[in-house]
Amino acid sequence: MADFNIKPRVAPSDNYDKLDAYELTALYMESESGGKVDLKPLYQNFSFVEDMSKVAMSGSVLIKDAVNLFETFPISGYEKIHVTFRTPGIDSNFIKKSFDVIEVTDKVKGTNERAEVYRIKFVSPSVIRNKSTRISKSYTGKISDIVKDIYTEYIGGDLDAQETKNEQRYVIPRWSPFKSIEWLSQRAIPAKKDRETNYMFFENLDGHKFITLSELCSQEPAMTYFSLPTSIREPGERSTENFSRLFSNIKTYRFMKVSQKMKEFLEGAYSSVLYVHDVTTKQWGRFIYNYNEDDLRKVGKEKLTKNKDKYVENAPVVFNLTTKQTGLMGKDYPDVQNHEDWLQKSGAQRTLLDSVKMRISVSGNSRLRVGDVVEVFIPKSGSIKKSDTEWFDPFHSGKYLVTTLRHTITSEGYTNTMLLSKNGYEKGMPDKSTFLGTSSNSPSSNIMEKK
Repeated sequence: MADFNIKPRVAPSDNYDKLDAYELTALYMESESGGKVDLKPLYQNFSFVEDMSKVAMSGSVLIKDAVNLFETFPISGYEKIHVTFRTPGIDSNFIKKSFDVIEVTDKVKGTNERAEVYRIKFVSPSVIRNKSTRISKSYTGKISDIVKDIYTEYIGGDLDAQETKNEQRYVIPRWSPFKSIEWLSQRAIPAKKDRETNYMFFENLDGHKFITLSELCSQEPAMTYFSLPTSIREPGERSTENFSRLFSNIKTYRFMKVSQKMKEFLEGAYSSVLYVHDVTTKQWGRFIYNYNEDDLRKVGKEKLTKNKDKYVENAPVVFNLTTKQTGLMGKDYPDVQNHEDWLQKSGAQRTLLDSVKMRISVSGNSRLRVGDVVEVFIPKSGSIKKSDTEWFDPFHSGKYLVTTLRHTITSEGYTNTMLLSKNGYEKGMPDKSTFLGTSSNSPSSNIMEKK
C-alpha cells in the first residue's frame, strides 16, 4: 500500500472499545423549584448544534415517555436540562452544559401504545438573558473592550475577544446585547493585520468567541478525516479492532457548494465600488475593492481565482452608497464612520467563506469545536491503484473550517455531523497553458483531446 502520509491526529489513550463510543454520566431536567428527573431512561435522541452563523447553541431531546412524566413533572418552560458527556480514548475532559427549556413539540401517541413521544427543545441560557435586555448607553474605547463590557454586564462571564485597534465612541440605541455585538463585529478592525476586517461572534462548547475569520483559518488542524477508496484498503481495514483508523473515517460526505462564481461576483466578493458622502464637508469619496489585492489568511493555500480572472478584471457590478458626518463624536474619535475601512472587505470575506462547502458525518469527538480547522481527504474520480501516490482530490481535499457542528447521542452511539467551508484551494487554478487537454504535450488519452 502506498504511504499517503495521512495519520489520525487523535490517538486513543484510554478505553475506546467500540466505534462511536461515548460516556454519558448525566442527562436530567431540573425545575425552577429544584425538582429533578433523570432523562437517561427516557431519551431516544439528544442533539445540539454549534453554528458560526448563530450567536448561541440550541438543540433538543427526543423523549419516549411511558411513565406519564407530564403529570408527575409538568414542563412549563422554566426548566433546565443538564448534560455531562465525553468521548473516551482521546484525552477529552467531560463536557458539562446546561440549557434552558423553551418548548415541547411533536407530541404524539402511537396506536395501541402506552408511551407517547415528544421533543423538548432547549437553548443556551444566554438567549433568554439577551432577549430580555435592551441597552441604551454610550461606550468609549476599543471595540474589543466595548464588546467585553457589554457581554460581562448583560450576559455574564468573560468574553474571549481578539483585540481591535482605534479608540471609538458609540451610542447603543435600545438594542439587545447580541445585536450590539454583531453590529460592532462588522466594524471591528484587528490591532494586528488591520486589513482582516472579518470578525465573527458565535458560541461553541468553550463559550462565546469574538474573533476574526482570518485568525480561525490560520489554526493548525484539530483532526484529520479521510475516506479511503475501496481499491486501496488493506485486507482487514474495517476490522473493529482498528478503532484509531475508524475514528478518523468519514462515514458519509456530500458537497453542498463547489463553485458559485456568479453569485459571489454579484454580491461583491471579487470587486465593488463604495461612494461615501460627507454631509459635513460636502465631499465625496470613491473606494474600489479588488479581491486580488486582498492578501488575507485563508483556509487553503491558493486563491479562488486566476490572476487575470473575468470576475476580478471586469467592472464591478456592486455599488455601495453611504453617508458620514465628520466630527459626529468629536475630534478625538474621527474613525467612528470609517465605512471605507471595513464595509467592502467584511462583506466580501464573509461571502467567500461559502465558496466550497461540504457536509460530513463522523464518529463523535467531544474535543471538536465549531471554529476549528480540520483536514479532509476524499478520493479523486476515476480508477485508483494501490501504487498511486496521490489518491485524493487535490482541489477539494485539505483544510476546512468547521462552520456548523451537530452533536448527536443515541443508544447506538455518539456522532458528529459537520458543515465544512473553505475560502481557498489547496492547488492553484489552472490557466490556458496547463488546463487538461489544451497543452501541445497532452496525450491523446486525455478527456479533452486537442484538435
